Amino acid sequence: MLAAALLLLAQSPDELAAKERPEVIVGEITATTALLQARALGSTALTRLAIGVQGLDDSGAELDEASLLRDLEIPAQSAGIVRLQLSDLIPDTHYSWSVFRVEDGVVDFSHTTSGSFRTLPGAGKRKSMNFVVTNCMNHHYFMHGGQGRPAYQGEDKPLGYPGLAAIDELDPAFVVFAGDNVYYDRPANDPAKDAEAMRAHWHQLFAMPRMRKLLQSTPTYWLKDDHDHRYNDSDTTGDKAPSHALGRRIFRAQVPIVPQGDDKTPTWRTVRVSKDLQIWMTEGRDHRSPNKMEPGPEKTMWGVEQRDWLKRTLLASDAAFKILISPTPIVGPDDGYKADNQTNQKGFRHEGEAFHAWLAEHELNDQGFLIICGDRHWQYHSVHPQGTHEFAVGALLDSNARMGRKPGDPKSTDPDATIQQLYTSKQPSGGFLEVQLITAPKLQLALIFRDEHGVELYRTLRDAK
Repeated sequence: MLAAALLLLAQSPDELAAKERPEVIVGEITATTALLQARALGSTALTRLAIGVQGLDDSGAELDEASLLRDLEIPAQSAGIVRLQLSDLIPDTHYSWSVFRVEDGVVDFSHTTSGSFRTLPGAGKRKSMNFVVTNCMNHHYFMHGGQGRPAYQGEDKPLGYPGLAAIDELDPAFVVFAGDNVYYDRPANDPAKDAEAMRAHWHQLFAMPRMRKLLQSTPTYWLKDDHDHRYNDSDTTGDKAPSHALGRRIFRAQVPIVPQGDDKTPTWRTVRVSKDLQIWMTEGRDHRSPNKMEPGPEKTMWGVEQRDWLKRTLLASDAAFKILISPTPIVGPDDGYKADNQTNQKGFRHEGEAFHAWLAEHELNDQGFLIICGDRHWQYHSVHPQGTHEFAVGALLDSNARMGRKPGDPKSTDPDATIQQLYTSKQPSGGFLEVQLITAPKLQLALIFRDEHGVELYRTLRDAK
């Protein structure tokens, strides 16, 4: 049945309006699982979507044991979203998927979205591959400019962020969207304060033709930071809208992180990508102490449970490269006035410094550990005095980029220049970080900063120990 459906899909006219086809995101990919999310577009009376998934061998032939077709009811109050948890998948295998509208019990093949993903190799297989980390996608600044930066001027503006096309051309195994994926607090004179307005920001992002094309073949992981939680430097306290509870709920509902309706599973997680690579992704908003709490050993961004989990799983990993992807910096330097992250003296610096000391104590910096962080609107490669390397991916958009703080800057979190900075943006420039796992002739990790058009700005290689 699925093969027939895919055949009919291939015969569908290309000119069908994209706004009538379901939006689809594949998230939380592992060697054997994935979370497929679809959102119905068009008719508000639509109550069902059908999802077909088909495993393929290297020649493109269908695998009989890897075929699935489900007809799913769209839950009430879900804003048209359904999620399908895929399990028992085959590692390092190509899967095609199709999502069909179902109207009056009949599958509508004329309004269908199709694409593909590849499962990860998993702990049992060594494989060369690449992935991308990006964040800070301020749509208002892209359209209108802001804080002295001009709006995007290209004729291709209706297609969306050019960085998405540059990422797509690299054909990454997955993309980590590391926070500030949307900005609820922009424009400043009309911030999103309720569920409908907050969802509209996500709909705007996923309606971009470049985003839809990227998501057709690229699995994703999603992290949140302040702007896609509540507002700038937000925590869980205060009555200012949107509330923490609403920000948490909308984020979990709009992107595929947890199964639909799951309100309990924490959004910190680790994924064993391959024999040589494991990644960790942390949650920096849900469990933090109030930003205004006095600095000290009890003040935490991660919470005790998450911090203990992070340390325990890092020590248990035998991956040659261990990468922590954090929505906010842990090395920096950052702006000295802030109190929002683990580099800020008024913020969570004590927890950050304790983590660096713990890494050094267990010699993890000599065992392939490094940090990739979001939040900062410039790119840098910095080394903490304890030896931790951190790569800030920068804002995806030129219109949301700025110059950064350098070691020794009296207005920075490192006025005494204790941090070694091997690279920082030479001019305000959007872009992203590409990571390449190289398995031959020797095992290495390449970390490459690119601008918003994909042009390489900086590259460094790290050998496996």
